[in-house]
Amino acid sequence: MGNLTHARERILRDECLVPTFVIYEDRGVSQIAGLSNYLELRGYDAHFRNRLVQHNSIRDALRRLQRGHHLEALAAAILNEACGRGEATQPSGDQGIDAIGWKELITIDASFSDGSASIPQIFPGQNVLALASSKAVVGQGRGKPKLLDVAHVRELVGGWVIQRSPVGKWKEFGIQTLTPLQMILVTTY
Repeated sequence: MGNLTHARERILRDECLVPTFVIYEDRGVSQIAGLSNYLELRGYDAHFRNRLVQHNSIRDALRRLQRGHHLEALAAAILNEACGRGEATQPSGDQGIDAIGWKELITIDASFSDGSASIPQIFPGQNVLALASSKAVVGQGRGKPKLLDVAHVRELVGGWVIQRSPVGKWKEFGIQTLTPLQMILVTTY
């Protein structure tokens, strides 16, 4: 069992693949089963199990993405699905932000905050925002992928700091000091 467990870990870690087998304990006895059979026993529906079959082809397609708007569009699609609204930013002057997603938490009417019914304004806490930075890790085919550069993570943190400052480009979305803001790194790794 130890060799199988080690092989499974190597497949996950070095090849970034989902192993086709599972090792588990059942009533104190070590068992091995095909991934699909195991998931079926655990109550996962056929739709979910069939999606796992597509993992390798989706993984390969993602690893073939190079620099350009492909990854930014993918980040925007992920944010659109997760938040309800999402869009890619323009490639130049975007301050390291490649996609923005937002979800309205609560509508706060101006008459409640300052007693007027003036120009609509976005208040801190009214929207939760997700800002994505996307980085393609160059390297194709099977085998251990190249690691993401630490500078990309620093850029992500820097983007968060910039957007919270007075020079942040995305103020039109209501980013202020107390605005709930989540930074997301989208990568082909």
